[in-house]
Amino acid sequence: MKKDVAIVIPAYNPGKSLEKVTKQLLSAEFENIVVVNDGSKERRTFHSISNNIYLVSHNINCGKGIALKSGFECCQKNFQNIIGIITVDADGQHSIDDVEKMYKELKNNPTSLILGSRNFNQKNIPFKSKIGNTVISRIFENKTGLKLQDTQTGLRAIPIQYIPDLIELEGSRYEYETNMLLYFTNKNIPIIEKTIETIYEKNNKHRHFKAFTDSILICKAIRKWRENMELEGSITSGIGTAKMWVGKIEKVFENKTGVKLFHGTLNIKLEKDYIVKPDWIIKPEEYGGTERVLVKSCKILDNEAYIVRAEKNQKGKGEHNLQIIEIVSNINFRKTYELTDEKKITIQI
Repeated sequence: MKKDVAIVIPAYNPGKSLEKVTKQLLSAEFENIVVVNDGSKERRTFHSISNNIYLVSHNINCGKGIALKSGFECCQKNFQNIIGIITVDADGQHSIDDVEKMYKELKNNPTSLILGSRNFNQKNIPFKSKIGNTVISRIFENKTGLKLQDTQTGLRAIPIQYIPDLIELEGSRYEYETNMLLYFTNKNIPIIEKTIETIYEKNNKHRHFKAFTDSILICKAIRKWRENMELEGSITSGIGTAKMWVGKIEKVFENKTGVKLFHGTLNIKLEKDYIVKPDWIIKPEEYGGTERVLVKSCKILDNEAYIVRAEKNQKGKGEHNLQIIEIVSNINFRKTYELTDEKKITIQI
């Protein structure tokens, strides 16, 4: 029996597919199964399966995000010593072989989020699902810099150590699953995608994704995360020749932004690696150098500033690792705010 993992299935008017899904999971020896009845009108299906699973019921339809959080809370209360939770849709979209695949990947990668990603190039994909997921995935990539094949998949294996934070995460409908991805992205926790079989029974009849409403909520969630993204780090020194660096790019900056740079950089060691997704790039021929320079706007202490990083550092071939960033601005941050080495500081992206 598979006692070291729990299965959470959010369900809203699932029809007969739910009974099939739970029978397959039990046959595959998944012992800890939680079904969340999210205010379904038809309750007979839930009565027929309740002898072998944990059943959580909502009096009204609260949304997939709330249903998932209710399932997570049930797992916390009832299952000890599990390594993680696998979320499975109630509509039969996920084959038992793919659930098994998620289980194995979770055991091999106990600190990573595992996504069961669909192949949207297949012919059996409903048009609404293909277009919706493609658009949202591209928006997600544009705002976060992370390219994912399937941002809306409901088949996910989540390490147990992250569940307390996910219970507190915002979101009541499908945007919750996007907020989950944003949480892992912000924490710099690895996200692993595994391609799964794409199944749509009865042309996705029991899926309750509202294309317009839920897409708007998802886009708002991504925008809110982007606007509120912060990096934490400490002031450091002795990692570069600041005056020479700024001297080379100051004319390009002034022509591009109208900002005359202070001849020095504020060097910061972040608490985690950071990949710069540049707003613009300074080419070698523009400043007489040999490296492309990535530039990202930011705010420090309510002042406009810019992160600059040589592209070779981003690729791991330079003198600085991905935790080090250099900040340029039109002011001397150290002198103006009496900043010293080891001083903690927040960068707003």
